[in-house]
Amino acid sequence: MKRLLIAIILLFIVAGLCTFEFTLNTKESQHASEYLKTAQQQMVDGNEKEAIQTMKKLKELWESNIESMLIFISHEKPDEICENIAVAESYLKSGELPEFYAECKRIENELEHFRDLEIPTINNIL
Repeated sequence: MKRLLIAIILLFIVAGLCTFEFTLNTKESQHASEYLKTAQQQMVDGNEKEAIQTMKKLKELWESNIESMLIFISHEKPDEICENIAVAESYLKSGELPEFYAECKRIENELEHFRDLEIPTINNIL
């Protein structure tokens, strides 16, 4: 009976950690997408300084949360997104707008893929 109780308690702990990890990573990737879209819109509106500040905030947001993300998932995706954010920021600062927009699209695709990896499906489990 004690073993069954311990197994049930462990099941709830694991389910809780999985839910926490899913919520954390999904929320942070959605915030990052919002910052990215805001920076793009600011550039369309001609507010280059505000767009640079938004990209800095995006970079800070992602770097501040990457430690907790890496506890639960492999390093590859979050690190790749972090590198691409830095590249997009450098394109923005140097005034290379087509490259900036292309890099933003790449980041958005990676964030979407990152969120898809978090959804518990048979393909992600296997």
